[in-house]
Amino acid sequence: MFTVEHKYNQTVVTILSDHPELEDVQVIFEDDAVWLRQFDEDRNCYHVIALTNPMWLKLIAAFTSPQGCFTLGK
Repeated sequence: MFTVEHKYNQTVVTILSDHPELEDVQVIFEDDAVWLRQFDEDRNCYHVIALTNPMWLKLIAAFTSPQGCFTLGK
């Protein structure tokens, strides 16, 4: 299950974990970046990864690609 929240300058997608040992993951879409974050209960903080929009598009394309080296067309 996941939720989608539209805020003033961002969209937040929360992917709810169905594994008790894994925390939910949030994907925060902004105009110039995509942020991935997951809460760490042991450290009481978020682990955050920032991607540019082109990096995000490459990640999505890679999900369905076979093994190899690729570039995205313009």
